[in-house]
Amino acid sequence: TIITGRGTLKFAVTSRTAITCTGDVDIQGDIVLDGTDISNELIRATGSRFIMSVREVKNIFQNSVEGVRPILVANVDHIRIFGTTFKRIATPTNGVTGDAQGACQGIVINGSCKSGKIYNCRFEDINNRSEAGGTLQYADADAVLCAVSSQTQNFSVFDCEFENIGKRFFKATGTPTSVYRFSNNNNMSSAYTGTSDTVG
Repeated sequence: TIITGRGTLKFAVTSRTAITCTGDVDIQGDIVLDGTDISNELIRATGSRFIMSVREVKNIFQNSVEGVRPILVANVDHIRIFGTTFKRIATPTNGVTGDAQGACQGIVINGSCKSGKIYNCRFEDINNRSEAGGTLQYADADAVLCAVSSQTQNFSVFDCEFENIGKRFFKATGTPTSVYRFSNNNNMSSAYTGTSDTVG
């Protein structure tokens, strides 16, 4: 699957995935992926390789507690995501912290991964909100989530910027054989923003 070029792709898909890719996936160019504040999952990829470098992924919102994750990569051997800004990603919460209802993430990596890297990306304004651009709520909002129950992940996050993230910059729930690297050269501010939009 190859998506390349320039321009804005506007999505108006609710409660399902907009684009499903498998095999060798390459998404690169001066491209904006815009969820138009109604889409919750723009791209779901499985297969041997996933490469993504676009200008922006933005305006992701689902008006329910199903949760949002614009990019979901599952059981892909080699992953590279770089040079992309993820911003304005939000969903309401059910009021219970940590139960995954209304979970909000920029990127989700599920299942096995032999070699994964996220670098030179910016994550901005990823929070639980009552509505798109509305009141900030505190529940479960992470810029990047890596999760595996029985397989192995080998994943690195470096040279990224994180600003106004509702809970965590990076969350890893892996197996004893998994290896995660979150470099100290990431530029981080404003995690656990709680109920304030104050940045800094």
